[in-house]
Amino acid sequence: VLVYSGVYLYRRKGGGLIAWNTLIGGGVTLVLILALWLGSLWDFDRLFHQFHLIAFSNDFWSAKGYMLKLFPGGFWYDIVLFGASGMAAAAAVLCVIAGSYLFFTKKGLHFHR
Repeated sequence: VLVYSGVYLYRRKGGGLIAWNTLIGGGVTLVLILALWLGSLWDFDRLFHQFHLIAFSNDFWSAKGYMLKLFPGGFWYDIVLFGASGMAAAAAVLCVIAGSYLFFTKKGLHFHR
């Protein structure tokens, strides 16, 4: 479905629209990852706890369960750092590709929808 949508948009509107949307989406992703990174530098444990309160709004997860014994806090910090780094790298690559396309096809700031 995603590939079909991309091909349809490319044929209908041209690559400029897809490139602009990719550039904007990659930029928003990088800003959100930067905000979460700064929040984790400030207090990762509090941010991690807030995530669990939002994501698991029930009484089924225990603060004394086996999950905490199997995977200590340092493990989760490393996993979050690794995952966020991978997502930031992917977003940056997409931004570079989209920006290069817009620059070399001369559809930069003068592209109108």
